[in-house]
Amino acid sequence: MTTQTTAAYVSLGSNCAAAARMLEEAAQRLAELPGVEVTAASPVYSTEPQEYADQPWFLNQVLALEVAPCWDPRTLVAALLELEAAMGRIRDPALRFGP
Repeated sequence: MTTQTTAAYVSLGSNCAAAARMLEEAAQRLAELPGVEVTAASPVYSTEPQEYADQPWFLNQVLALEVAPCWDPRTLVAALLELEAAMGRIRDPALRFGP
């Protein structure tokens, strides 16, 4: 990466049956984005569901990224949302803390 990069931090989470694999795949897909480098990863940790408690616990992780100038905040967020959808994430506003 060039010295013109910007630091960004992304929080990952999953509570599907293959949650650990999903976190690994998300990190890999992020690293494959042009102009994005994953520079560090937190340990994976488990968290209890909030509000909608009748679901499995979540596995979570935070990634540190270095992002090239070709990414502005809006385009990076759009790419993250596309990556989520490609991995099967369905956003339901009625169930914000749902599975």
